[in-house]
Amino acid sequence: MTPIPCHSHNDYQQQVPLYDALNAGCMSLEADIWLQDNDLVIGHEQDTPDPLRTLQSLYLDPLVSSFGDRNPSLDLAAASTDHPEGILKATSPLDALNLLTRFNGIRMVQGPITVVVSGTTEFFKTIVTTTDRTVFFDAPLDHLWDDNAPSNTKGYNQNNSFYACTSFARSIGQPSLIGGLSNEQVNAMKAQIEEAHQRGLKVWYWDTPGERMYIGCNTLTQGCLKLET
Repeated sequence: MTPIPCHSHNDYQQQVPLYDALNAGCMSLEADIWLQDNDLVIGHEQDTPDPLRTLQSLYLDPLVSSFGDRNPSLDLAAASTDHPEGILKATSPLDALNLLTRFNGIRMVQGPITVVVSGTTEFFKTIVTTTDRTVFFDAPLDHLWDDNAPSNTKGYNQNNSFYACTSFARSIGQPSLIGGLSNEQVNAMKAQIEEAHQRGLKVWYWDTPGERMYIGCNTLTQGCLKLET
């Protein structure tokens, strides 16, 4: 497997979850997780998860097995979950194998697998008040950079967050069919990327022009690379 900077959105909808993304070289994947009868089950909406498709069976057990054979590097994004205890418990076997990126109270120590969550402010409070953590947050990119940013976004940094992301269509807008992005749109995107990088966060946009297209941003000089999954 040759890693490439692409993201597998709603990975559980792929024909073979996890393995299709790994075989394609995706460096990150995303799953929507819901608590059901003490299990973390997978599904796009809270009323649609399949109790036979769990975080454990689709991702965690295969990852433990995969790392016995090879050494992929992966960001596992758990979207729309409000269950920090469940996530920590479920990923503990990976932690026991020293596979997880962690904040050790002083700095972030990169591991082969990084667990990133999005969800409620309560989850963020759980993360920032823990001095030894193996779960990181998905920061709101469009609320980080301007003078009107909410005060509660000041706390997002590389010690508690990994990504900063937002909807491209909502925060930047659609490009013109003739002229592409306007100078104002380009400047807004540069400002967002710069602020995230100053905090040590990786940037990606979803809901970009074109169906299921994504933008992964490295540095302002390198610009943005559109990737499709």
